[in-house]
Amino acid sequence: TFTQKAEMLIKVLENNAKTAEVVDIQAKFFSFTMDSIQKLFFGNEVDTMADGKTDPYATAFDNAHRYMLKCVLKTVILQVLTVTLLPWPFGTLQVGGNAANGLIMATYLHFDQDYQGFKKKCGVSA
Repeated sequence: TFTQKAEMLIKVLENNAKTAEVVDIQAKFFSFTMDSIQKLFFGNEVDTMADGKTDPYATAFDNAHRYMLKCVLKTVILQVLTVTLLPWPFGTLQVGGNAANGLIMATYLHFDQDYQGFKKKCGVSA
């Protein structure tokens, strides 16, 4: 399957090279990966590399990945500051390698609209 998808990617890139068309290689690699995973894991034959169509599973994965990065980047500075500068109960409590959110981080997560929307979509109530 990987060999077939790699040969398909080579053909697509060769066709783009013949026409001197600019190629978003990251998008092609993403399509290669998702097409291969669809075939191996689910038995679905999708061909988003050649025809440029979108796949709902690939779109969902991409959206989840984008949200995860956004969430991590939004909270990492706040988390670092509360861990290093503020004592418990305001900052984060570190016990045996486990972290317990302090008041600042817990309040932030409670009122963060992206976080709450994600929890609602996933059906998480806590």
